[in-house]
Amino acid sequence: MRAVMGLSLGLFLCLSAVLSFACRAAADMLTDQQLNPMMKTLAVDASGKVMHYSVALLSPQAPPETALIVIHGYPHDVNKTLAAAVLAAEKAQQTHLVIVAPLFQADAQAAKKCHRHGRPPSADELQWTCGSWTQGGLAVNAAVSTYQALDALIMSLKIAYPTVNSVTVAGFSASAQMIQHYIGFSALPANLSLHLRYVIADPGSWLYFDDSHSRLPFIQSKLGKMGITALATCPTVNDWKYGLNKMPTHLAAQVSRAKAQYRQADIHYLEGARDQGDWPRAHQAILDKSCAANAQGDSRLQRGIVYMAYARAMLKMPSAFSVVPNCAHDVTCVFTSAEGQQALFGTVN
Repeated sequence: MRAVMGLSLGLFLCLSAVLSFACRAAADMLTDQQLNPMMKTLAVDASGKVMHYSVALLSPQAPPETALIVIHGYPHDVNKTLAAAVLAAEKAQQTHLVIVAPLFQADAQAAKKCHRHGRPPSADELQWTCGSWTQGGLAVNAAVSTYQALDALIMSLKIAYPTVNSVTVAGFSASAQMIQHYIGFSALPANLSLHLRYVIADPGSWLYFDDSHSRLPFIQSKLGKMGITALATCPTVNDWKYGLNKMPTHLAAQVSRAKAQYRQADIHYLEGARDQGDWPRAHQAILDKSCAANAQGDSRLQRGIVYMAYARAMLKMPSAFSVVPNCAHDVTCVFTSAEGQQALFGTVN
């Protein structure tokens, strides 16, 4: 059965207008009424614990050739993120595509704070805390990290859909932060026979692969003296999740190859032009304001611009970086934009 049963008025407006509020309304309608994805379960390891994920096929009659994995944000809003991806795919006229939306379930205690748009955890599910799932942390009920779970999901897609030859892993906000870290620490086999692409959109902070001294030129050019002071006076600026010091034990062995692995990846970056300051829906109030995060900039947009300067100069990466006009911290606006379509699918229609 087709994941989206025809175009609603809201979706029509989204496809025919540039107004982001129309796309948000269409995403809300799909989330609440029309989106009817298949629910599947993945056994990640021998612990017996599983991860649940949703699947939407854009053309059920034809085998998919590409897969898009989209990961929810901090509030575990799987349906909202999936709906935004479906709208973007419809707008870009994608057909031979399967969209997958995993749930990195929060444990019962964490769910009170960060699980506002997800269902309650079940006993058989892998569960993480509010922050640990974005940092490759181990589940609270099994020795399985979120990076291992994502590796397993990617490998399972090749088995479930043998015709898939390309997988794009996309995240917005908290999940963009998770993916940006995951790229360097993924342990996928070299013979997987899949082209992997990554889309990182509006993360709250970034992982730097070099110590803070290497950032000084970029901080000075983009943030000035205040940025230099913030960098110099923060004792945790090089610690995980902002740098490679004080790594979690289960990730420490992979540090030596993380930078090289990140440099070789096919990564596309997106930042909302209004994801800063007092713009409506910029959600500055929930932005990470630790000293390590503030040393990267005072908004998501600014932090992204600084990181791109670092990536191009220090990592020598020809990064595809787009600032999306008229979008604040809004996954539907960013994903359905022309820049979002290009990043997610390599095409715009």
